[in-house]
Amino acid sequence: MIRLFKPGKITVCLDGGAGSSAKGARGANIWKYYKEKHTKFVVNTFMENAAHTITTEDKEYIYQCLSSISILDDYEKQYIGPGAVFAEKTILKEIADHKLTSEKLGIHPNVAIVTQIDVDYEKGLVDFEGNKKAEHSSANLKIGSTLHGVGAARARRILRRPDAVIAKMVPTLNPFMCNTHEEILERLQNGESSLGEIAQGWQLSLFSEFWPKVTSRNCSVPAFLDDTLLPMTVIGPVVVNYRTFPIRVNNNKYIRISDGKILTWDEFNSTTESDRKIIKGDSGGCYQDQQEITWDDVSRECGEKIFECTSLTRLPRRCYSFSTINMIRSLIYNNSGDDMYISVNFMNYIDASVKGKRTIDEVLTPKVVAWIKKYIWNNKNLLTLDKADVKIKGMFIGTWKTIDDSIFMSRNELVSLIK
Repeated sequence: MIRLFKPGKITVCLDGGAGSSAKGARGANIWKYYKEKHTKFVVNTFMENAAHTITTEDKEYIYQCLSSISILDDYEKQYIGPGAVFAEKTILKEIADHKLTSEKLGIHPNVAIVTQIDVDYEKGLVDFEGNKKAEHSSANLKIGSTLHGVGAARARRILRRPDAVIAKMVPTLNPFMCNTHEEILERLQNGESSLGEIAQGWQLSLFSEFWPKVTSRNCSVPAFLDDTLLPMTVIGPVVVNYRTFPIRVNNNKYIRISDGKILTWDEFNSTTESDRKIIKGDSGGCYQDQQEITWDDVSRECGEKIFECTSLTRLPRRCYSFSTINMIRSLIYNNSGDDMYISVNFMNYIDASVKGKRTIDEVLTPKVVAWIKKYIWNNKNLLTLDKADVKIKGMFIGTWKTIDDSIFMSRNELVSLIK
């Protein structure tokens, strides 16, 4: 049994790519199967522009604010740190859906709150002051933004504008206000352990080489500490999650001319051609060892029809071949000095026959083994990681959509795989 949670430490789970790697499912999986008696609470700093779809055998929920383990409801308390950004109605809906009280949820008073002006600004309907524009006009429309207003809300807080809204100014959130960092530190000092969830993906970090086709903050372990007001010493093991075929969001936005609505893919296809327009954009590029491919390419690879749309905007995702460069860089950059684990989801996109399988013998088909050896676990990658003192203890492999569809391979088992 691996020791994924350690007393006095936060085990962090993050996406090493450009998002949508099912990191929420991985977080819920490791909580369900690897938490210990001292594993009591969870912390996140989510922004509501990213969704986390969590599926069990009998239910599914899409989270934008609450931690992914909320669906399991076997934690003492969850905390939302000051770096989070969400709208009042979004967090209140999730609180109501889970019947949370202040005993189960703590929100830092400085969390940034998205207003309608922030949303309309990112959609290009108004200027930053809220004055209406004649038509959609916004740089965000052309870089794949989900247009939820989080960047604008962060900007208002950064600029210390009088129209910035933070959580302590919202009466409906007052019952949940607490100094999250103080409570978390006290719990850790008392020997408890925690799961920390980081939203979006490391490749989308604000300071990434892919700027400006990025999100409005860094998505990394160091940024998580900054967004939670916690010291570096609290970080324990780190799980970095990837998907077999990385994605980026759609390049374009689709507008209905008659009412100015930004459309989903289904809405676009059901709107008459004369009543719609396309705002062409570019949601970003890839690493030099990748190439953009199609969902038809993925379908041919695995032997089953595959097609994905984004969780919130419901637009077709772009997809790419796997990048070893991205994996190596993200592991090195997010190394806490403690144990590290690689996690790869959507292995059924390599071989559809492993879909939902949960034993090593069922999952390690020749196609899966060949893919792992090529991209993840080979002597070249190991030499690079060992030189950087990245302590890889094993790999999680996700085979389908529920938090239970997964296997774990220790480092020794992986080494045997390439001998």
